[in-house]
Amino acid sequence: MKILTLNCHSLEEENYQDKLLEFAQWTAKEKPDIVALQEVNQSIEAKAVSSEAAYGFTSDEKDLILKSDNHAYNLAKLLSELGYPMYWTWTPAKIGYGKYQEGLAIFSSMPFKKTTQRYTTHSKEFENWKVRKALSVVCDVNGRDMQFVTVHMGWWEDKEEPFTDQWESLEKIVEKNMECFVMGDFNSPASVSGGGYDYITAKGWNDTYNLAELKDEGYTVCKKIDGWKDKDTDGKMRIDFIFTNENTNVEKSVVVFNGTNGNVVSDHYGVMITLK
Repeated sequence: MKILTLNCHSLEEENYQDKLLEFAQWTAKEKPDIVALQEVNQSIEAKAVSSEAAYGFTSDEKDLILKSDNHAYNLAKLLSELGYPMYWTWTPAKIGYGKYQEGLAIFSSMPFKKTTQRYTTHSKEFENWKVRKALSVVCDVNGRDMQFVTVHMGWWEDKEEPFTDQWESLEKIVEKNMECFVMGDFNSPASVSGGGYDYITAKGWNDTYNLAELKDEGYTVCKKIDGWKDKDTDGKMRIDFIFTNENTNVEKSVVVFNGTNGNVVSDHYGVMITLK
């Protein structure tokens, strides 16, 4: 089983259409079973499309409106055309860059038994850039229910929307007695002691990078990006993770869309793990 996470930056990327196609072609070739995406945007001003004809879309939000340039919608369309149709869900969280409805998406080769979305911040104001959500799905994986959650966390030092409060809110949607993978952009470098990464692992969550028998350097950001331009980093960070609540057998963890394993399609690189 393959699980992939990527902060895709989507509509804000230069040469967006080329990168969307690159990602779709790579996905259709590599066939990950779960794809978790962050910064999945649609333009506020774009025209609405029917969710009933949205290439395998489902949601627990009754009033959700998909727009014609929704990144996940167009990815789903391409995957279907390329012969690898996937089930998918999307939830908007906030206004991004003043012109997008920014959210999270999960794609799966397996049908969803359950979809859930939850605010993890105290604020739920759509115009507040600090607002965060978690998006969760449950799938039957070879006769066993498993949960997959995608998140885009805030910063550890934020006193208005503390990282610890966000994580505790997220844990409320974790299903009991079920293996769960929580993945995404955590905005917490693994190399920084006493921050978000240490907080999560101290709570019993395992970084699949550490569980993997085979792995690379793991860096998912190698330049100054939005949100980190004023931070004291050397430009190389491991801030995109796949955590699990079990001691899972992980064959390998590799960075993808980094120019070596797939062309660069975002300001982040992706992470893909292969389970035994």
